Amino acid sequence: MLTITLLCSCTQSIVSDKKESRIKTQGIAYLGIEATLKSVEDKGGKNFIFTLKNQNDYPVKLVFSSSLEYDYKIKNQEGNVVKQRSLYIASVPKVKNITLKQAEELVYIEDYDQLIEGLPMNSYTVEFNSTAKSENISAAIDFEIK
Repeated sequence: MLTITLLCSCTQSIVSDKKESRIKTQGIAYLGIEATLKSVEDKGGKNFIFTLKNQNDYPVKLVFSSSLEYDYKIKNQEGNVVKQRSLYIASVPKVKNITLKQAEELVYIEDYDQLIEGLPMNSYTVEFNSTAKSENISAAIDFEIK
């Protein structure tokens, strides 16, 4: 009798994240979409690379309500937003679905020079955010303009 109770209780799990509401899954761990942001420099120049990776054991569908699939905000040392992508990029209302299979990645690249254009020498934090509905996916990195 005890064995049956244990088996039944293992088929359903509830995972709680501080930033998200409780998510109920059926026997498969919900690890979510992992977001990473890195600065990469090569012969072609310097770029910020924002990557979304499905860490689940099953496909995850991301639903976007516009052509703007991600946004970024650059904050100065005082925490004030000094630049935001969505303020100068036109977006079109358009529903788009992207399904990421297990371990599949969605990669966005922003040119470093264009991103920092017009900013004075200082230390900053850039935070990239996915605009997928019902998801809170973001990553941030500090950088300095010398």
